[in-house]
Amino acid sequence: MDSSPQPTFESKYKHYGFWLLVIAAVVGGIVVLWPFVPAILWASVMAVLMWPIHKKFSKRLGGNVGALASTLLALAIVGLPLVFLGLAVTVQAGGLLREFAEGATDGTGVVTLESIGHEIDRMIEPVTDRLAPNFQIGPWVESNKDQIAQSLTKPLSSLAVQGVQSLLTLVFAFLTLFFLLRDGARLSPYVVALSPLPPDRTTQVLARMSNTIHGVFVGVILVAIAQGLLATLAYVFTGVPNALLWGALTIMLCMIPLLGAPIVYVPMALILLANGKTWEGVALLATGFLVVSQIDNLLKPWVIGARLLMHPMAVFFALLGGVLSMGPIGLMAGPMLLALLLMLHDVVREMMGGKQPAAEAHS
Repeated sequence: MDSSPQPTFESKYKHYGFWLLVIAAVVGGIVVLWPFVPAILWASVMAVLMWPIHKKFSKRLGGNVGALASTLLALAIVGLPLVFLGLAVTVQAGGLLREFAEGATDGTGVVTLESIGHEIDRMIEPVTDRLAPNFQIGPWVESNKDQIAQSLTKPLSSLAVQGVQSLLTLVFAFLTLFFLLRDGARLSPYVVALSPLPPDRTTQVLARMSNTIHGVFVGVILVAIAQGLLATLAYVFTGVPNALLWGALTIMLCMIPLLGAPIVYVPMALILLANGKTWEGVALLATGFLVVSQIDNLLKPWVIGARLLMHPMAVFFALLGGVLSMGPIGLMAGPMLLALLLMLHDVVREMMGGKQPAAEAHS
């Protein structure tokens, strides 16, 4: 017969009340911090990338000054170029949209769209003559130019708001980066202590996260920047208007699987061809296919596969799923979550008596 004392109502109340209080505090903390999650994630990514440089600075300058120097260096390399590029792209995008809107009544604002429509009609004429003789894109664009111009001007109202939000996110990210660099060495033991995994496994997970961040940064972001810079030079030399805007768009699309630079440079080349600039259009297509796209085909699989230790198809779904579900930060968060899942898979295999962890087998 069990002689242990039965819990009283007061003890049960205190027990469950404590855990309800814990849950409420956690939920409240998430709600308070949620608007700053993108800034915190970007700061964490930059902290991992800047950590080797920060260690050198901190040895020579001390913790506070070293963290400040590392943060200012990151600001000079990443922050200021992003601000200037964002301002230039916003100005060019706003001017381009206004040009379409102002020319909606007389058609001058959509002359490029009409030219593309008629050029596409000419290219597909052998097919449409047999299957759909009355199918034409050019006349449809011309008859719907008012609606097209109206739809193009809708983003104008949100450009300023999005610009301010992005700037605030950048400011909070660099403020957070300073404290992560300054206190990172002291925070690491707390992370290991709070982890439900064994200390050695937690250290392996953190190392895997670091490798994932470096692999995605080099294999996705730097490769996309290289493609975008080359594409921008091609736009400038071939006379594409608003070259900086299209170059920035090329960089963003190169980071997203299934899209890439052809989504931008092929329509730009068609515009040049439609306006009688044959050599410029051909040169842009040749540069795009033979130079810009080949960087993606050659460098990205090699860099990502070597650093992330994942199958290219798994990286593809992690990148695409991360972007679709989380936005730009998903470029990092998607592969990081996949790496964490693979590490947890290794732990489960060991707990169930597996002989060799998957991560070690792949390495």
